[in-house]
Amino acid sequence: MPTYSLLVIDDCFSSEKSIPKHMARRRFFSSMANIETVTLSPEEALENAIPKRHFDLTLIDFDFKHSSRSEIDGTNLSAITRRHKDTPVYLYSDGLYDTSYAQQPPNMERFVSYSDFANANIIFEEIKNIRALNSSFSNIKLDRVDQNDISSMVKLSRPVLDLFGCPASDERSFVASMPSEIWSLLTKDQSAVPNGGLSPTILTIRWFINSLHGCEGFLLDEPAAARFLGINLEFFNRIKSSLKRFEYKGLFNKSNSKRWWLSKLQSYIYELDKEHEIQSSRDFPVIAARVLGARADDVAECIVCGKEGPEALGRFKHEIDVHPVHFRCSRVQLDNSLQSPFTRPRLIES
Repeated sequence: MPTYSLLVIDDCFSSEKSIPKHMARRRFFSSMANIETVTLSPEEALENAIPKRHFDLTLIDFDFKHSSRSEIDGTNLSAITRRHKDTPVYLYSDGLYDTSYAQQPPNMERFVSYSDFANANIIFEEIKNIRALNSSFSNIKLDRVDQNDISSMVKLSRPVLDLFGCPASDERSFVASMPSEIWSLLTKDQSAVPNGGLSPTILTIRWFINSLHGCEGFLLDEPAAARFLGINLEFFNRIKSSLKRFEYKGLFNKSNSKRWWLSKLQSYIYELDKEHEIQSSRDFPVIAARVLGARADDVAECIVCGKEGPEALGRFKHEIDVHPVHFRCSRVQLDNSLQSPFTRPRLIES
């Protein structure tokens, strides 16, 4: 079994005080089999003690409450580690922080909950996925990139598409939705990416977290899948075991919440629609709810007006939870960083 490498920067290594949380963290990071772990305190990292070598992954604590340098946090050190090496950087916290896209600091790829990552198997799988992505990109050799030739792009990106488990029907739009910088980098000598530069792997991880997994598009989370199928979340939770074969099983699925392929759910509903009643997109959620066996009180309703047929998800200002909502009962939040087909929840006026 290969040995993976991990760099951890945490204030639990700043002191030998018997703080139970710190003692538990020190034990955890020092006991991971098949992962070579280098641990540093924030003070050591600031003193330029970061080894000038490659790591598969860097994990940095967000809060340094027990460090002599408590005026800084993990975002400061993420910028420093980025200058040293081209390695994915994840910040983690066990505090009550919103780790959604809207709160993702720069200079890092993910902001995760420590409780979600305090599992050696999760870290092992994450690093394995990062290595698989690196390997796939190393097998893509481009003399030039014509991003208008989607058929050729799909063929060239086959190693990456396979890692994501992309359905054949989505391949063309899937490739077109990926950042153009990825393909531009692949036309160059990848070994020449400068220190602190962003590799295709890092760009892809960011795209996965911020768009593919973080937005409604190719993949749907539970609220989005329920709304798409015209049913409420309670009914979706009762039937989701029957939808297991449509779950996303590609890269990073073990360290993220569940998602379902929209196109696979759609195809399934068309198969169940024996009478071919679906004639338009407006018909789809109504017929989907019916063929899934939903009763009147199982159908999705708009959080604002209480009527059926919400076309989107939205959230109230300063809230995290999303709700089914009509277009007419909400307004779009413009986000120039997104491109089709990705969308974020609409804003619901209170």
